[in-house]
Amino acid sequence: MGFPCKLPFIFLSIVGVIILFFEPTINLWFGGSLEKAKCFVCKKVNYNGYLTNWTISHFVVFLIVGYLCPSHIYFFIGIGILWELIEFYLEYTSKFNKHSFLCNGVVQCSEKKISKTQFWHHFLGIKNNNINIYWNSGGLVGSLLDIVADVLGLLTGSYLNHKLIFSK
Repeated sequence: MGFPCKLPFIFLSIVGVIILFFEPTINLWFGGSLEKAKCFVCKKVNYNGYLTNWTISHFVVFLIVGYLCPSHIYFFIGIGILWELIEFYLEYTSKFNKHSFLCNGVVQCSEKKISKTQFWHHFLGIKNNNINIYWNSGGLVGSLLDIVADVLGLLTGSYLNHKLIFSK
């Protein structure tokens, strides 16, 4: 017996590939560079967390997934967490692994030298080291906001599916 909800998985895969390959252009509209952003939601929560159109996009994408496959919410919460881990890997790679294949293609790697301690202190919210943490919406707080948006989107989509199906 195969996985019954293939369409949302395909949808998330396509969204992920589009983001990875067209991210610099999309980012201007979604608020990753707050000073240059063209977004309706660009709010700095603290120095290592931003609420931007990226956060809203998490909600919308996972709302669609929750609507398409309301019975597999926990699986897709796991997918959302996995995406945040991928974003963390991209961020970490961009700061410390300049010779990675990612730095030569998908990820714009940092020119500024920082120590791993500075990175972790900033990412975890221990100390503001004025580092631009790009992929994780500023740091751990940004990643957690994205996961909360994923869960709220999934629950809303599932609720809408349930209401629309049972209201007929």
